[in-house]
Amino acid sequence: MDISVRIQKIASYVPNGKRVVDIGADHAYLLLHLAIEDVLEKGIAGELNRGPYRNACQQVKRYGYESKIDVRLGDGLTICQPDEIDVVVIAGMGGVLIRDILEQGVQRLHTVERLILQPNVAADIIRSWLQINGWRLIAEDLIEESGIIYDLLVAEPGYDDQLYQDPFLTQQELLKIGPLLWKDQHPLLVRRLKEEHEKRTRIFAQLAQSKGSQAIQKRDQLNQELKQWERMIRWASQEQH
Repeated sequence: MDISVRIQKIASYVPNGKRVVDIGADHAYLLLHLAIEDVLEKGIAGELNRGPYRNACQQVKRYGYESKIDVRLGDGLTICQPDEIDVVVIAGMGGVLIRDILEQGVQRLHTVERLILQPNVAADIIRSWLQINGWRLIAEDLIEESGIIYDLLVAEPGYDDQLYQDPFLTQQELLKIGPLLWKDQHPLLVRRLKEEHEKRTRIFAQLAQSKGSQAIQKRDQLNQELKQWERMIRWASQEQH
């Protein structure tokens, strides 16, 4: 079965022999790949809407893994019992939505051993939630697919007081760029930082044409953010040379 680079990378962080739930399973490709590779003990593919739910059911049946992968219709982690899963995967959504799914399903996370989270945007919101709620990052990665760079966060229960301490960057900056991406100097990090800076530069240019008080306030805030991103780019560029 052909799968995307993104799904391959996510799968590489799933331990062998675990019960895995994939929220927003997208045809159940991840769980099917894990089953085919004999990594999966049991899989639950969760979908909120009937169309994607039917698609996932069809794919699981097509590959003959109905006894291994259970496709369920429901909202977030409500499809699971509290002691039913070891690994939670939530991928391909915004950071705010992933955080909300975790927050609303927090009672079902007590026996979970690992979270594998791949936000399309706003990874800093997830990092903050993990830190507050007793999950420590054990790995971070950047995945490039079709010219877009995605964050991948892997967390396990526990705290790490040293994770967001750095002689060069503040805790807020590390939340934005990823403390382990910074520590390991991921090869895509500088490019990612430059792309984030460019996004904010474009927004700043648009706001420069507005005269209202809210626009001026937003412009001042963005100006400070731009300086912050420029500082992070300088440090990261120096570290990689």
